[in-house]
Amino acid sequence: MEDSFLLEQTAETPAFVYNLSEVKKRTKLLSQVKNKSNCKILYSVKPLPLYRVLEEMKSLDGFSVSSFFEAKLVQKACKNGKEIHFISPGIKSEQWEDISAAVDYLTFNSLEQFSYFESKLKKQQSYGVRVNPGISFLEDPRYNPCREFSKLGVPIAQLKNKISDDPDFFKKIEGIHFHTNFESSDFSHLTETFSKLKTELVDELRRFKWINLGGGYFFDESENLSLFYELVDELNDNYDFDEIIIEPGTFLVRDSGYLVSSVIDLFQRDGKNIAVLDTTVNHLPEVFEYQYEPDVLGDDFSNENEYILAGSSCLAGDVFGVYRFENELELGSKVIFEKVGSYSLVKAHTFNGINLPDVYCLENDTGLKRVKSFTLEQYVHYYGG
Repeated sequence: MEDSFLLEQTAETPAFVYNLSEVKKRTKLLSQVKNKSNCKILYSVKPLPLYRVLEEMKSLDGFSVSSFFEAKLVQKACKNGKEIHFISPGIKSEQWEDISAAVDYLTFNSLEQFSYFESKLKKQQSYGVRVNPGISFLEDPRYNPCREFSKLGVPIAQLKNKISDDPDFFKKIEGIHFHTNFESSDFSHLTETFSKLKTELVDELRRFKWINLGGGYFFDESENLSLFYELVDELNDNYDFDEIIIEPGTFLVRDSGYLVSSVIDLFQRDGKNIAVLDTTVNHLPEVFEYQYEPDVLGDDFSNENEYILAGSSCLAGDVFGVYRFENELELGSKVIFEKVGSYSLVKAHTFNGINLPDVYCLENDTGLKRVKSFTLEQYVHYYGG
């Protein structure tokens, strides 16, 4: 990557660094998708709600949020009236009015949730319902929205019964939403999902005014993106949807993010070289939660210098993995984790009192700029001091 030298030389560590050029590249690609498909494109905020990154999403149609806090942050970052779409498995009754005032579209996750708030619906908003097609593409149930006993969405049979029993259903609910995948580049999964919906909701599907196809797909890595365009053509030709919506999240920000760290201790244990870093897996919690090894700049299996990269907390499992470098690591050597732009900053925590990384944005015109740092006073205040 062309900015690796800049990261290695100028970022204090540990540091999250977000390359805004990468974000711009992804939003530009999605603008092309929008122009070719006439879809409405939202950024799903949950992977990375960083204010400066949100500002780069203004070329998109809007945002998908899952909490009142996310909605208000989007409103502040993008003051030009971008649409805000809301969906969450949990809406507290005391937050209903605040959420309603902040969003334009609200999708109910369950029919029970819809029933609970039905008397409070407002005419100026558009409401939808999330359906669970019951079709799985992910083996790991922790990521699978359609897992057994899933909390996400209404089973098709239950939705059909509700529509049949409630003659006023479509006077209140205008849209249908589904989301069945995670970090996939295979658009046959999307067409397979819709195929099931149109088979089991033959008449009902035609009565919705909009459809949200969810997210979880990587447009730039797909070998069958043409299937996406074919699906949109089918929706336009055979249905009366006013809007066709997609809401990518991780795709837009994953490759923009880096965690820059420094080696602060080196030793051997049982014949293995261990490099302790000034960061921790608690800054990339999914490393520990899901046992994946993040990419590291310069790592190559053909290199001779092998190290176990470990974090600096007292957790025995605070280990990133085994990596090989061209040159031997030394105290102070920079180690840069790549493609960690999603679900890192938003999940990072301060276990052991290890401070959160500073946050930098890398911009073409101004270079590396620190946009956020965390202080001892904030840490003490958080724990009641």
